[in-house]
Amino acid sequence: MRASARFAGGIADAALFLAGGLATRITGTMRDVDGDALAAVSGYRDPNGF
Repeated sequence: MRASARFAGGIADAALFLAGGLATRITGTMRDVDGDALAAVSGYRDPNGF
């Protein structure tokens, strides 16, 4: 019983880790989009031309 509980806990930890990584990736993408929108509104030109 104890081993299976530990195994289930490991799965839960892995799920939280993956969800956290996904949330970070989504937040990063949203931040990029916000930056692009801000640049468009402010008229800022990226030196790289993007």
